Amino acid sequence: MTIKDDERRQQALAAEAKAKGMPEWQLEASRAVDTDMVRDLVADSRRGPIHRPSSIMPEGANAKPAPKGNGWVTPPQVGDWSPPGERFMNQMMDAQDARDRAELARELATRGGPKHE
Repeated sequence: MTIKDDERRQQALAAEAKAKGMPEWQLEASRAVDTDMVRDLVADSRRGPIHRPSSIMPEGANAKPAPKGNGWVTPPQVGDWSPPGERFMNQMMDAQDARDRAELARELATRGGPKHE
């Protein structure tokens, strides 16, 4: 589609919308979704939800009521915090240390042990 074709389509849409007494966006919207679909959507919203969400526990389940309290929650301790990914970084450094120790052991074995001067 060229720019001129797009301009002609837009002008025709504007003329039709003006003739029908509605804004252009409303005419475009009515063409995008047919009237039956809009009626179904409105009817569905008026009826409300058909099914209850499955996350709601049924009445009479073996759930204990939450204990009543004063709303205070113990804040996390600063000493308990660690930066994100610290555990993985420590694992990688431990693995590299093991490789370095193994390489040093091989090197010392081929040289005949540490040399003292």
